[in-house]
Amino acid sequence: MKRLEVLIYAAALFFLFVLCRYIPQTYPQLYRAELKPVSVNVRRGCSTQSLVHTLKQKDVILFEKPMRVWLALSGSDKTIRPGMCRIVPGSVFTVSKQLKNARPEFCAVSIIPGKTLAEIAESNGLSLERLKSELADADNFPEELRPLLPKDVSARSVFLLPESYFLVPNEKIEQQLTAFASKLWFEKVGKTIPAEKFNAKYLFETGIMASIVEGEARVKEDRKPLAEIFLKRLKVPMRLQSCATVIYCWKEFKGVKKSRLTYADLNIDCPYNTYRKDGLPPGPINVPSADCWLAVCGAGDTEYLYFVADGNGRHLFSKSYDEHLKKQRGIKR
Repeated sequence: MKRLEVLIYAAALFFLFVLCRYIPQTYPQLYRAELKPVSVNVRRGCSTQSLVHTLKQKDVILFEKPMRVWLALSGSDKTIRPGMCRIVPGSVFTVSKQLKNARPEFCAVSIIPGKTLAEIAESNGLSLERLKSELADADNFPEELRPLLPKDVSARSVFLLPESYFLVPNEKIEQQLTAFASKLWFEKVGKTIPAEKFNAKYLFETGIMASIVEGEARVKEDRKPLAEIFLKRLKVPMRLQSCATVIYCWKEFKGVKKSRLTYADLNIDCPYNTYRKDGLPPGPINVPSADCWLAVCGAGDTEYLYFVADGNGRHLFSKSYDEHLKKQRGIKR
């Protein structure tokens, strides 16, 4: 009995030593009158082990193992939402409760269809140079896409799916955007492309064509017929004659924004001017939507070869040049 009492007494003294001496010296922040919240980045898809390790590194908790065990037993590890959380250091129980009830902070970043990479960076307050740097890193893209990426870094922007993304603030926003947007592109577009077509040449050329369709079409219904006409023109062969590429030339190479074009404007000397150059331009003219990608990928044969804007946001399609001229004359300007 005395031996048991001695053991209990020794254990109590050890616990008292840890509580009163070791912990205060090693973790003095836990004994302050007012503990300040610590910013903890809960990454999307991160493991419990990785999260707990981050909590330990930031002195939110003292020991990792008890935290991992408690999160698993309580089921809290299944309810933690990704984002930047503000957590007050404390016990396993209080930190677990905070993680469960936390409302993470997010930074909203939007990729608008039809915008250039520079416009996307500017509208979201991002660094264009850092964005290009992240596009240059193939590891930011889905594994299946990495060996097929074009060498031109800016051309890789076609694999960023236009959408609103909620990202963790102050944590490499450009890298997060590239990773999430390219992953969503692969889920919504890449997986729909047959394996025999999923190669570098097809993806590059289809991305360029999708960007041209994006620049031309104002309504969803016009996207597929426009895609079919442009693809037919490549086969004829015939110049694409896309006004969207001319507008791009004036904006990117001359710094002039044009909403309407004159016949003189069509003569601008630029490799992207499909009125003067045969075939596809050397790269995309914007970041196309999933609808435009799918319109090009799913395009079939068409009887039309010409189109003209009707002045109300739609296009009129014609089989012959004479029919095309007749419809042009009938449009009220």
